[in-house]
Amino acid sequence: RAPVVLRIADSGRLSATCPEVAYYAFLDPAVDAEALAFTKYLLREHGVVLAPGSGFGAAGEGRLRLSFAAAEERLRTGLDRIAEGVASY
Repeated sequence: RAPVVLRIADSGRLSATCPEVAYYAFLDPAVDAEALAFTKYLLREHGVVLAPGSGFGAAGEGRLRLSFAAAEERLRTGLDRIAEGVASY
């Protein structure tokens, strides 16, 4: 799990905390957008599926929920697409 959080930090555009026991993280995309609208944009324009964090409690407010229960190559591709989406939003 830690390599995913490090890759997020390396993007320079995203941040996330390292979860203790789960295979997901709450991303802070640092964009001026409502989370649901931004997740729809990422799906439509960049082919990435995330969930608004608000559906997972107070810790998710204003964040996007990323599941990283996938192969490393798929995660790399998805994180690249998320970073591109944040940069072009």
